[in-house]
Amino acid sequence: IKRKIGHKRVHVDNVVDVNLHAKNKGTLFTSIPIIKDKLPSYFGDSHNFVVPTNFYKKDFDIKYKLNMDKRGLYKIGPITMRGQDSFNLTQSNVLFDDYQEILVYPKTYDISQFSPGGVGFIGYEALTSDLVSPIGDDFYSLREYVSGDDLRKIHWKSTAKTSTLMIRKVDDATISRVAIIVDGFRDSHLGEGKESTFEYLISAAATIVNYFAKSNYRVRIVVSGNRLYVIPFDDASRNYHRIMEVFAKCEP
Repeated sequence: IKRKIGHKRVHVDNVVDVNLHAKNKGTLFTSIPIIKDKLPSYFGDSHNFVVPTNFYKKDFDIKYKLNMDKRGLYKIGPITMRGQDSFNLTQSNVLFDDYQEILVYPKTYDISQFSPGGVGFIGYEALTSDLVSPIGDDFYSLREYVSGDDLRKIHWKSTAKTSTLMIRKVDDATISRVAIIVDGFRDSHLGEGKESTFEYLISAAATIVNYFAKSNYRVRIVVSGNRLYVIPFDDASRNYHRIMEVFAKCEP
């Protein structure tokens, strides 16, 4: 028996499809074989499935769904199969050492209608300046070529306009950055479970990361509390799953 999980990384409120593929390679048959897939206690009792009566040298699939309505790391498995003879005199159990994990990210919301606004001496509007232009994740200004400069950084369009070799100069000060600090100390929060203020805070932080990941920002994450998590500044889209994994696992 083998298990296949549709998606192992999902957000809260997603549904995960699970498929158990069983194959009888022998000639023996038990009258009431039962397959059990062990689930975390959060989902209640483990799923039990009675094997079809025509299970004899055949393959078959058992499918079920998991509603992921709480963030966290969930371990599925092992799979066990229990069988007994036709006279109910003997019973045997077979353990299939098959474990898999599902990582559930926090719920996020669509805030695309909001503008990131300005921070410090350079705001969102300043990034549209004629002298500051985007290159991938960075922004650059222009200056005249100096002997020894990397020829790959020549800005040919500006060179043609000015008849002077112009070089792209990346200005770290113009790189858009966002630092997100999450107060995870238990004394700072109220409530329990999904309705606690900590869960709402994690969902808000994940929403902000999701927003800036689509806007080519660099994001730094600091989560305090039971354990300190620090992820340094990096492109939010490139670092997205690493950040979401922290948000999925952290606890106050």
